[in-house]
Amino acid sequence: MTRLLLLASRELSQDVRVRRQAVAAQRVGLEVSGLCVVVPGDTPTALAGVPTTRVGNSTGRSPVGGASSALRRRRSSRLLRELRGLYRLARAVRTTIRLDRAARRLPRVDIIHANDWQT
Repeated sequence: MTRLLLLASRELSQDVRVRRQAVAAQRVGLEVSGLCVVVPGDTPTALAGVPTTRVGNSTGRSPVGGASSALRRRRSSRLLRELRGLYRLARAVRTTIRLDRAARRLPRVDIIHANDWQT
């Protein structure tokens, strides 16, 4: 049987598109599993027939950046903006390492589908 891994940057069960993808994949005979990042405030919910591995994110922010206000960006110095960028990059790298470690513990998959991964 062909295995599909659904990858999401937020809680898998909260995204209606991911739920639809899981149902459609199961309908055509794919074995579906999920891997996602849980941010504080997300409510993990089981998806029927989809074993999901969740990776924690202790910062409470989006693992891949997040929007900051334009006003704050304009008023901050170049150095401060660079430091913020480096911090966001470090968070993204840390989250990627956590996802990689979690994915290595999963059974081998044939297809990986990433949803809204800001790369």
